[in-house]
Amino acid sequence: MSVKATPFVASVLGSIPQGPDTCDKPKTSEPAVSEPPTSQPELEPSTETDGKSWEVVKLTNGLISMENTPPWLVDVVKRNALQSPLLRLPVEIRTMIWQYVKAGSFVNVRLSWMTSTCTKFGVALVGPCTYLQDPPQLPAAIRLREVCRQLYFELSQTAYSGTIFLFNTVHAQDVRTWAEQLTPAHKNADTDIASYSAWLIYPVTLPGQPICESLPGLQRVHMYRSGKFGYQYVKEGSSWKLLEDSGTRHDRLML
Repeated sequence: MSVKATPFVASVLGSIPQGPDTCDKPKTSEPAVSEPPTSQPELEPSTETDGKSWEVVKLTNGLISMENTPPWLVDVVKRNALQSPLLRLPVEIRTMIWQYVKAGSFVNVRLSWMTSTCTKFGVALVGPCTYLQDPPQLPAAIRLREVCRQLYFELSQTAYSGTIFLFNTVHAQDVRTWAEQLTPAHKNADTDIASYSAWLIYPVTLPGQPICESLPGLQRVHMYRSGKFGYQYVKEGSSWKLLEDSGTRHDRLML
């Protein structure tokens, strides 16, 4: 069972390869050759799956279920819980740590345009944005969930809440294209997006579905200018309030 990758984490969690000697083999008279000991003992893969891949269970919110641990990871999970100084802390303290880790974090969502080389005119634009380009660097709040199962469980939604996702376009369709690749849990957890205010000088038309329908948890839309976030829309009930007017065309945003 394969799992659809997010825009930022391209992990394949469906088929987990079995280690050597997990299948029954005919016995031979050849003597076994002992391998030199390693500095760290390796955990032998379990044969309880009888040569089958472990089924990855997805929750209704799109996240991976951590309820059942694959047999070959049981020892690792126990060792992490007992020996990791971080995981041995009370969950309340770890929650405070995550809040500090993600404070001020923002992710650049770069959109790749489809182009085609022309014989006489160089490169010409032939279509709208349909692909997302992963940022070269992601904040720790996003990457920490890749460390182990426990951090995935604790940070899968927390990492998206409060992190600002900065788009290099103001067009609502690009935001929706990105949002469509998120799990329902991440859509609900995403509270902040931003756009370069310089894009707002161009007259644009934003028909169709509002951004809020793609990101139901959205609370703030920031305007990014001159290297800082200065102006923002804030959701108050069912309406949006502009806290500070930059003089640019905020009314063009479709919320």
